[in-house]
Amino acid sequence: MAFLLKYDKDNDGVIENENFADQTYDVWLVDGVSAYCGGLWVGATTVMAEAAKVLSSNGRTLATAEDVTKWSDMAAKGKAVYDKKLWNGKYYNYDESNSAHNDSIQSDQCAAHFYLQASGVPSFCESEKVQSALKTVFSHNVMQTAGGTMGAINGCRPNGSPDYASMQSVEIWTGVTYQVAAGMIQEGLVEEGFKTAKGVYDYVWLKSGMAFQTPEGYFPNGNYRSLCYMRPLSIWAMQHVWEQRKSKKSKAATAAVEPSEATA
Repeated sequence: MAFLLKYDKDNDGVIENENFADQTYDVWLVDGVSAYCGGLWVGATTVMAEAAKVLSSNGRTLATAEDVTKWSDMAAKGKAVYDKKLWNGKYYNYDESNSAHNDSIQSDQCAAHFYLQASGVPSFCESEKVQSALKTVFSHNVMQTAGGTMGAINGCRPNGSPDYASMQSVEIWTGVTYQVAAGMIQEGLVEEGFKTAKGVYDYVWLKSGMAFQTPEGYFPNGNYRSLCYMRPLSIWAMQHVWEQRKSKKSKAATAAVEPSEATA
């Protein structure tokens, strides 16, 4: 984390992408503060603050109160900048650049929120914003791609057309789609989540017969690449959030019953 601070060139609390292949979408260029990398950074500073609290409490000395303050302040500062530069009222813009696709809808824009919530760490993103963004991803990236039958395309323009900025922006990545589906379920968008994931299942398993050689990604025209990829293992995230969901419901039901039992 200390090493990565050098990429926050304007010291605003969020690292900036440098308009070359510097992240996992390695031919889809990003410039400045971005929804995906920027979110991961603010999420990481949030985790650093939480970790520092644990490592400086109950006699532990692996972190200090100064560490807690440093990372907490950076997380708060980063969140404010992230929202100001990217939130447009419905979703987080792809990045803050002046490019023709800066306001594209990236299916993976809420990745940081998902990871934090799945790990039990409070998110820096308000739930209502995340739900709005995921609903936009569903209505555009999912439903405007092959009629909602192939999963979530990585990039979609506000008018519902694919983002042709790069090869990867026009692809449907199996692992990303499963993670996005898990994020939807996590936020209570259960029907949307399973509909999103079903697109990958229908195309990869039922239509293409690639049950045991799931590709990294494919295009709406059916062309695919990189068989036997590891990213689709993110399907287990769906089970994880489903079990979390059941656990929360069970605890809520127990809490609702206990007062009446005590009264009786």
